[in-house]
Amino acid sequence: MTPFGVHKDDKSAFQFIIAGRKKMRLWSSEFVERNPEIRCAHNYERFLDNAITFEAEAGDAMFWPESYWHVGESSEGLSICLSIGFYDAEESRAETELGRNLDRLIQRTSARANDYPMPAVWQELNDEDTVRADSRFPIEWLFVEDFRVTVSANGHIFPFLADERIVRLLELLNTGKALRAADLLTEFSGSARYDEVEFDIDPEGLRALLEKLLSLRAVAKRETEISLYEQAIVSSSYAQKSNLYVQKV
Repeated sequence: MTPFGVHKDDKSAFQFIIAGRKKMRLWSSEFVERNPEIRCAHNYERFLDNAITFEAEAGDAMFWPESYWHVGESSEGLSICLSIGFYDAEESRAETELGRNLDRLIQRTSARANDYPMPAVWQELNDEDTVRADSRFPIEWLFVEDFRVTVSANGHIFPFLADERIVRLLELLNTGKALRAADLLTEFSGSARYDEVEFDIDPEGLRALLEKLLSLRAVAKRETEISLYEQAIVSSSYAQKSNLYVQKV
């Protein structure tokens, strides 16, 4: 299932199924306006009667416009898909203020201008693994809308939840300290509220975020034992004392 729950992209999308089967659930923006608790939800079963459901297999293609909120499910086992997004020509990415901000965000997180490392092969992150970011090339983010931030790492961008705890997690990674995955999943998961909407930050969704950063080479696994001091900086006392908020570009 999509790690960050029911969400909406800023572009329309075609999705081509390469292997396996894939199911997509979609809701109109009007429905979400009337039921805001569905935003970023992982437990959305009670809304399924109002969903448009697509189910596709290898060789099929699906399409949904940018106005639709959606979540993906694997119908049976592993599925491999290729998604292609596109924008309205009159409001292309290069012509919007958001697009310009995203371009600046990408530039700031690359080691050298326009020299972005290719993503690595996806690795699973176990609870006892430790990760460390390179503080010289920090992970950055831009608040977008609809409870989302766009995260930029090593010149690549992707969306995630805009909860304050996600921001604190990224700030903590940017310290360059070695951090144990289990500590991060415990400290930064749980229920969250944004305005009048409450949603869950799922530990496995956080794990997927860390694995995404690992694949983008924004963090690396560290093989050695981490110190007691480094373990302590992910304690609740650290999180409570941090005065970290979503950065605006």
